[in-house]
Formats: sequence, structure tokens, C-alpha cells
Amino acid sequence: MKLLLLVASCAVLACAQTPAGDAKHGKDLFLSYACYSCHSFDGHGGAGARLVPMPLNQAGFISFVRNAGRMPTYGPKVISDAQLVDIYAYIKTLPTSRDAKSIPLIQELLKEN
Repeated sequence: MKLLLLVASCAVLACAQTPAGDAKHGKDLFLSYACYSCHSFDGHGGAGARLVPMPLNQAGFISFVRNAGRMPTYGPKVISDAQLVDIYAYIKTLPTSRDAKSIPLIQELLKEN
């Protein structure tokens, strides 16, 4: 019972310490920093990594943007952590793509081959 309470308390604290971010402002930043040019407007990739579904937590996302090495450097002088939190919040609002098995045209094409 004590272990369960400890785990629940840690989960509550972790959520409380993670800023939620402003998705609307994050969208504006996503557009103004031209993130879409590599990650597309829907976050499903292109030249850049696929952002949807977002595999990283907020801290991991910020760390990746700061240290990716495969994308332009976005240090704290270029974009703040608070702005990255907002971008992360926006990315989390983007819908995931449908599973290929649920798209009739893809299924028809697969049957033809």
C-alpha cells in the first residue's frame, strides 16, 4: 500500500513539474521558425524526423532540439525552453496518421501486387 502511494505521489509531482505549454502559441512558433519545412505541417515528417506521434516526453523533446546534430542548432539564445514547451504542446495536438490497414486504397493496391 505504501509503495502504491509513493508511486502515485511521484506521478502527481512529475505532472505538476511539467509545464503544459500554450499550443496556440506553439503553432505560431512552429510556423515562424519554419519547422514545417522539414517536419511538414502535420508533423508526419519529410526531410526531418516524424514528430507525430511524439515519442519523447517534454524534457526529451527539448534535449533533442538542443542536441540533435541532424538539424539546425536551436540553442537557448535562439529559442527559449518556454517556447519549446509551447511547440511541444502544439505537436501533441496534431492527430496521428491512420494505420495503413485502415485505408481502403492502400489495401486495394496491396491486393493487386
